[in-house]
Amino acid sequence: IRVDHDRVLPLFMMYQLHFSRAVQYQIESVSSGAIMAGINVSKLKNIIVHVPPIQIQEQFTTLPNRLTNQKLSV
Repeated sequence: IRVDHDRVLPLFMMYQLHFSRAVQYQIESVSSGAIMAGINVSKLKNIIVHVPPIQIQEQFTTLPNRLTNQKLSV
């Protein structure tokens, strides 16, 4: 998936696709695969995701790195 870097950070989008229940529900509802969920590009374009300002996305994406560093330093 390619994103418009002026609007959304790739890491932020990845977290939404993997962990947002609202996004997962949308993917499941348009997915046609019985064994493995599959979604084509035209269906993916209709998925609604939340896109906060870039500054908030940057703050959000730094959290996992800080938590990992804290775990490693203990």
